[in-house]
Amino acid sequence: MMRDIVVFLIGVGCLILSGCVAIRADPSLHPHSAVITPTFCLYKGNDPKPIVSIMVERRSKDDDQKIEIMEWRRKLPWAASDQNAWILEYAPDPSDPYQKPFTCITYGKAPPGYKQETPAMPLIPERLYTVSFANRTRSNSKRWARTLFFIIRADPTGRPVKVEYGIDPVSTGIRVINQE
Repeated sequence: MMRDIVVFLIGVGCLILSGCVAIRADPSLHPHSAVITPTFCLYKGNDPKPIVSIMVERRSKDDDQKIEIMEWRRKLPWAASDQNAWILEYAPDPSDPYQKPFTCITYGKAPPGYKQETPAMPLIPERLYTVSFANRTRSNSKRWARTLFFIIRADPTGRPVKVEYGIDPVSTGIRVINQE
């Protein structure tokens, strides 16, 4: 009996140390984000988590019609990516031990210790975007967090006025940040 317990504990310890346990974090937008340059954050509960990689993709659009909230289910996750809007990787300078990954990053602004794999493209109002975040485990393999979806809404003149976003917009709802 004691040997079974020890074997079990060693097995669980090996899984944790090898990085097989995923860090599941929830992405969000910072509530004070600018509409056209949103700030993406990553949390597990109330604990901030480091963003090691971030990928923003523009989703394809079938027509020029405005995507309504109920259409998000039809568009997600099946709408193919038609453009990588921005890819950012944490790649710190090994000679600077004080560079640490950030927990919130503003679209198009690479913080110290990060490099842009794909430079930020202008975000287009009324287009659906997805944001994927990665954490690295000890084995250096990427672990992707949940995906965040967002749309920048424009007024009749085309001026961006708010951003709508959510993890699963249909079941968990849409959050809104208005232009101030």
